[in-house]
Formats: sequence, structure tokens, C-alpha cells
Amino acid sequence: MSARTNILSSFLKHLSHPRNRRKFKRVRAPFLLKYHAKGETGNLTNVRNLSVGGTRFTAHQPFPKGLEIELEFNLPISENPVRVEAKVLGSAKLKASSAYRIAAKFIRIRPKDRTAIRLLVERMLRDKRVKGLVDR
Repeated sequence: MSARTNILSSFLKHLSHPRNRRKFKRVRAPFLLKYHAKGETGNLTNVRNLSVGGTRFTAHQPFPKGLEIELEFNLPISENPVRVEAKVLGSAKLKASSAYRIAAKFIRIRPKDRTAIRLLVERMLRDKRVKGLVDR
């Protein structure tokens, strides 16, 4: 193989494996979130970001990867709270804080709640583009 072929092959491999493998667009979401592991008392926190497939939030304790948790939050475009079951993808301690960042994937969600989240995310992304806050 020539050097030129190796360079082209490396370039094509890089394109086929992008760093961001997310399936859904996410937005910063300033909503309150109630979370708890099944059978436990709920805790309140803030959502850090939100997508149709999951969320990231801050908690006072780490959760083990794979733990199923219940989440409840209100969206500004929905009258009823969104309730979902989620699986923890990971926990990371925040620097200079006693809190943990929790990433969770939605595993059980009502179709109308999924639609409400999708519409909200699309609206927030569109509004940011209009205001020039998102790179094009």
C-alpha cells in the first residue's frame, strides 16, 4: 500500500467514526427534576440537558451504571408532568463540588411525553439559531 492510500484510508476511517455518536439532539434545559431509585424517596435537582433519548442531571450521590431510576419533570409546553423510567449510563463527580453528574437513558416513556420532549428540543434549537446563539 502506498503512503497516499494509507492517508486516504485513515481519513475515511476518521469520518466513519465521529466522536459524537448521539442519536438525538440535546439542549440545555433549566427544568426541575424529581428523581429516585425504585422504592426510595424522591430528590429534587436541575436538569442539565435534555434530549428525546435521555437526560443529564446533578445528584448528591453517584448511581451505579445500569441502575433503573424514575424521573419526573415539567415541560413549559405540557400541562402534565413527564414521567419516565431511565437507566443510568454513568456518574461523574463534579470538580470543586460534592455533587455528581448523572447521565441517564430513557427506557420507558409514554409516546405523548416523547413527542412533547421532541417538540420542545426542536423549538429550543430553532430559537437559538434565530438568535444567533448556535454555530451553523
